[in-house]
Amino acid sequence: MGWTKLFDGHLGVAIAWLFPLTLLALLCGLWWWRRAERTDPVRGGVVMWGVWLVTFGFVFSASEVAHTAYVASLAPAIAALSALGIVMFWRAYRRGGRQGWLLQAAVAAELAWCAWLWSHYPNFLPWAKWGSLVLGVAALAVLVLARVIKPVSNALVTAGLAVGVAAMLAAPATYAISVLDPNYSGNSFDANAGPASGSA
Repeated sequence: MGWTKLFDGHLGVAIAWLFPLTLLALLCGLWWWRRAERTDPVRGGVVMWGVWLVTFGFVFSASEVAHTAYVASLAPAIAALSALGIVMFWRAYRRGGRQGWLLQAAVAAELAWCAWLWSHYPNFLPWAKWGSLVLGVAALAVLVLARVIKPVSNALVTAGLAVGVAAMLAAPATYAISVLDPNYSGNSFDANAGPASGSA
């Protein structure tokens, strides 16, 4: 599988769902806080989680992953940077300007990426896949229209953000919850979930 193994089917659906949001947050965080003091907590967090992400990502990409459970070591960095990204991009959206389009870019990138990962297993809960895509497109429409049409209801914009975040998290949440079904709960040789668990 080579260095792309974390971006492909089996390991991809185990850990890679939020990669676009994570990487966009890391790059923007490093750039936006590049002149901040070394003691700045946001700058420190971005650097720490970025080093964590890159280190484990490089190790897993350059070597054999003996067990799918090992890739869970990427999860803390992905979770932290994704959460930071959502907050950063929402604040940028509220401020306006060119950076205000990063929120829509993150949602669109996540929708496209999740659809591609899910395409490896097209028969696994297709209604959930299409439902998350519909939610995401609706959120994008609201967030884009709110930038170009004035005035707009704050409640509508907030709803657009909430639905957009829900759409970004729908695919990984679906795969995570699937472990409640014995057919998708993995086994001692494979800690994966969903159809990638090899049990169904």
